[in-house]
Amino acid sequence: MKLEKFIGDETRFSVEHRTLNIILLIGFALAVSSGIFNYLLSIGPVMMGVSFASSVFVAVIYYFSIAKKMYNLPILLMATVTIFLITPAMWFYNGGILGGTSFYILIFSSMLVTLLRGKGRVAGVGTLLAVSMALIVLE
Repeated sequence: MKLEKFIGDETRFSVEHRTLNIILLIGFALAVSSGIFNYLLSIGPVMMGVSFASSVFVAVIYYFSIAKKMYNLPILLMATVTIFLITPAMWFYNGGILGGTSFYILIFSSMLVTLLRGKGRVAGVGTLLAVSMALIVLE
């Protein structure tokens, strides 16, 4: 199986764009698998719906990234959703600073933000810091 088919070849996609495609593929696989496990374990329709809605959202962004060869729109959408929706939701769901996954949530958000270029990177890191500091103060 050729990985270039899924993440793009080196001649048409930059390293950052290929990294974004890898992150999107991993996110899609995690969202689909968590939806399936939520269904099999009968965790609840809300969690299952959130998982499947997340997988559709990531699949649409992946389509824009691979088929339309766009970079700025998918990375801005993923960074915005990750910073303003996923990070606070996971922060509160997992117990904040004392929870076991807050470090990994911040690392994943930071990894997405560093894929931005120029002033977008500075703005992304600044908003991520502001959201993180607000979550810490709220806790």
